[in-house]
Amino acid sequence: MLTNTNTALANATAALANAGGSALPAGERPPKRELITKPQEFDGSQDQLCQFIAQLCTKFLGDAHKFMDVQHWLAYAVRFLKRKAYEQIPPIIDKRNINIASVEALITLLENAFGDPDRVRMAERNL
Repeated sequence: MLTNTNTALANATAALANAGGSALPAGERPPKRELITKPQEFDGSQDQLCQFIAQLCTKFLGDAHKFMDVQHWLAYAVRFLKRKAYEQIPPIIDKRNINIASVEALITLLENAFGDPDRVRMAERNL
């Protein structure tokens, strides 16, 4: 799951970098974009983690043009963390920044805190 998440976020990062685009000719309207729904709040429930990560990645991929930089992405993601999940944030936040390198690092933090502690055995059992 983490590999797929990292790939999706790398694609979103590339889309963000290319989002500037060129100006449209006078009088031409840009194509209408489909609304990408925001993620549901995540409270730290293990059974909701995968869904939250997928929704977050979908939002970042579909609406990459709306996010100015990594701090904007992180602030957006953090706003959907509640209760136990949000308790992971105060040690990495100060008045100006969320002190974590990337959205991928935030997802890793959440997976380590709330994911299945024995992913390998669970995957083997599901095979």
